[in-house]
Amino acid sequence: MESPHKGETMALIQSLTSRSRGILLGAAVGDALGWPQEQNSNIIGGNYNRHIDATQEFRSWARYCGGRYRTYIDPVSEGSYSDDTQLILATGRSLQSKDWFTALTHRELPLLLLYSRGAGGATLRACQTWAMGIEPWLSDRRKKAYFQAGGNGVAMRIAPHVIMHVAHPPEELVSRVVQDGVATHGHPRALVGAAAYAVALHALINTDSTLEFGELPARVKADKSWQSPEALLTNVPSTWKNAAFEQNPNFMSDWIDATNEMVKLISQVENFVQNGTRGDDLGTLRRFGVFDKTRNGAGTITASAAIYLASRNAPRPMSGLLRSAFAENADTDTLASMTGALLGALHGPDWLAELHNQVQDSKYIKWMADDLAARSLGSNDSIANTINFVDKNSIQHFKEQLKVGHGEDSVRLPDMRQGHLLSDFKLQSRRDVYAHRWIVDVGGQTLIIDKTESLVNSGAKDRAYLNTSRRMPSTQLTEKDSGDGKFISLTLPVNDLNLIAGFYSEILGIPVHRIGSRELIVDRTVKFQEISGATYGMSKLALEFEVSDIVAVARRVGHGPLLSSNSFNWTDPAGHTLHIRSTRR
Repeated sequence: MESPHKGETMALIQSLTSRSRGILLGAAVGDALGWPQEQNSNIIGGNYNRHIDATQEFRSWARYCGGRYRTYIDPVSEGSYSDDTQLILATGRSLQSKDWFTALTHRELPLLLLYSRGAGGATLRACQTWAMGIEPWLSDRRKKAYFQAGGNGVAMRIAPHVIMHVAHPPEELVSRVVQDGVATHGHPRALVGAAAYAVALHALINTDSTLEFGELPARVKADKSWQSPEALLTNVPSTWKNAAFEQNPNFMSDWIDATNEMVKLISQVENFVQNGTRGDDLGTLRRFGVFDKTRNGAGTITASAAIYLASRNAPRPMSGLLRSAFAENADTDTLASMTGALLGALHGPDWLAELHNQVQDSKYIKWMADDLAARSLGSNDSIANTINFVDKNSIQHFKEQLKVGHGEDSVRLPDMRQGHLLSDFKLQSRRDVYAHRWIVDVGGQTLIIDKTESLVNSGAKDRAYLNTSRRMPSTQLTEKDSGDGKFISLTLPVNDLNLIAGFYSEILGIPVHRIGSRELIVDRTVKFQEISGATYGMSKLALEFEVSDIVAVARRVGHGPLLSSNSFNWTDPAGHTLHIRSTRR
């Protein structure tokens, strides 16, 4: 590659920085837009709340978390992203270390267990295995499931590699992508799909002219770098290759089958983009299997669908993003994330309008994009020359140090980074479970850390902790001198009165007054009554409040960046819709 002149160098830096931001912000915005509609989002209200009209706006929602025996409610603020973006950022941090693969497998993946939101089974199993100090392909208990993992969990996270290798040939890129991929997935579908998607991203970030219909899939199909097993497996550990063939003597045959499957899908994409009837995106996606729950999470299918949507909607990128984020019965968060990254690689971030400022941790994402772009152009600054390993013991020790009601404080994470505790509060849960949340800022990234405890058969130490924690929301049940909230806009049923009292009094700063063992009044206007049969979100009423410091309130509840300077929507612990606005002067 010839050295550019000074003017060309500045233009190159500006272009790459813009496109790098476009990739990461496009992925994050797509993830946040698509997550509520995702087929496995566990959204409260089921399909009634999942299947909504496409809109260029983030929304707040709530989901069930914790599994069958430790179920609790996870309130999700508008603009929040899921594991897709978490893994992209974790990969980016890994690339800031000299030994990026060790940083990924011994720091970032184990640490994800502390704060992951919506991560898939294959990824979580691999993270747990790495946290025990074992490569997942060598785990006697989990290697069978590992080599069967062919989902899109690899493709969703590899964008930072593309940015870092923008000026390198695709052969180097795809071998790094597969090396990254084997950290969590062992089936060829996951690895081949990720490699083909990486080539598509690489083609777009290096495209200077208008993208013609059918050009992207044609370029991906013509690129042979991702179609050669030998090239793809260049960097994987030798122990991985041995384990793969030991687990499946026909492994290479299966790899070739996955490659042929991907080539066929890309050929179909090319054909549909060039000759398909405009407006039949859903029909085309159905042919790919995007709405078939038995296979729509496969790496090959998601990669081909994202390439199709980006190709079809290159002149109108927001249409492509909304199509992917609101497709019913699809893996919408990952599909929209990958589609958004492709469109961002072509257009930069401006087409996202205000969404790229409203998405969770937008400043951190922009910083990460800029850092990766700088490194790809020759910056060799390593933030982490040494790697602080994270394992299950350090994670457990950290969670044990988290205390209820500490307020704003500094914390040191298992990877030795310094974090700032923004808030902590109890979560709505089943009656035999206690769930608590801590919100921590780490260098500009928001980590949501949840801890659950069973109230059944707890030891004496646990019972003392839980009893203290359960009393916490009830410490201020009378009207507070500092309460500056005012209700402006009824008996509402709830199943945990203490939780409601703590939320309105401690978090929103609204005066609360107890009027009986099972009733309380908020701001002398709205009465909440504890009823055993009350369920989350059973009331369809919306409550409106004014607060004097809306930024502080948004931070205390764990809201992301405000969509406007004077209002936001939220839900209380019982599922009631709240409209919170700044006090009118």
